[in-house]
Amino acid sequence: MDILQWWTVPTAAKRLGISAVSTYRAIAFGRLRVVETPLGVLVDPASVEEYARTRRPVRHKGERVAVAVGA
Repeated sequence: MDILQWWTVPTAAKRLGISAVSTYRAIAFGRLRVVETPLGVLVDPASVEEYARTRRPVRHKGERVAVAVGA
């Protein structure tokens, strides 16, 4: 495990397009792998990429979401 390549929470949040608070929520729910260091929490980039591929899109109040049918 090379944690020197791991990301800070703000970097992971930016990559996911969500807030730092939402990123901490994903960490709390076990959706992102982290390691705690004396300088703060570091997030595994591989878990960020996996979460980005598998998470549901966020819907805001009143927003319509188009869903593709068929492939």
